[in-house]
Amino acid sequence: MDEHLWLTLAIPAAFLLITGVVKCLVRNRVAWDNFYLGLDAALAALANGIVNVVDIVRVGSGLSSEAREQRIVSTAAFIFIAFSLLLFVMVIHQYWEASKVEPQRAKRRWWRAVWLGVIGNFIGTGALLIFIYGRLKGYL
Repeated sequence: MDEHLWLTLAIPAAFLLITGVVKCLVRNRVAWDNFYLGLDAALAALANGIVNVVDIVRVGSGLSSEAREQRIVSTAAFIFIAFSLLLFVMVIHQYWEASKVEPQRAKRRWWRAVWLGVIGNFIGTGALLIFIYGRLKGYL
């Protein structure tokens, strides 16, 4: 991959880390749950997909009808996938955030961190990075 692509993928990743720091400042405490950013990233991916439809319509006159149709179909598929991933990350949060009040799950703090901090973040950030990569390569 060229450095342009690496930079383009690194910028959103850096902003996600900054979001965690901002949550620490707003909540006036440093805690791992400030860095459970899967929902934020998945929602950003979904928003980018929806905004991409507007962009396709705006610049659509410069594209052939076949290219415009391909971009609309791939963007619609991406929006569906991003929405599904957002719902999946929400289910993960719904289950593991409840572990703060349910004693049997509260004992499994390590699994809570893995599901929210690793798997949830990976899914949400992955959706965002897939959008960026697809947009740069002209698929979306």
